[in-house]
Amino acid sequence: MPALQTRRRSMTPARRRRIFEARGGVCAFCEKLIEGPYEIDHLLPLVLGGADDDGGNTVPMHPECHRIKTFGRPRHRDGGDAKRIAKIRRMRRKRGRSQAGPRGSLADARPVRRPDGPADPRDGTERDAR
Repeated sequence: MPALQTRRRSMTPARRRRIFEARGGVCAFCEKLIEGPYEIDHLLPLVLGGADDDGGNTVPMHPECHRIKTFGRPRHRDGGDAKRIAKIRRMRRKRGRSQAGPRGSLADARPVRRPDGPADPRDGTERDAR
């Protein structure tokens, strides 16, 4: 489990109502009054280090506003939270490989099928013959 990830609390109806009432029923994205269905959003996503608390990181939003914040506007370059999260995950994976060395971690060693014979374990101690 990554160090930044926090334990996620369940979103009970009572908790949803508390978050809604704390903001006065106003959408955190468009700042208009919410009349009808609403969703709860984390302003700073959990993956990016946001807290799963009722203290200010969780806010109510219209369903459409929530989609725009998460996935970005259609035909725009902003990309929203989903694009930022994907980039952070790619960077973390890349950083994890580069810290282990050019061949990756030995804990992840798995057999490699060679074209001229059976599968050999790649343990990082032998060089490939080229």
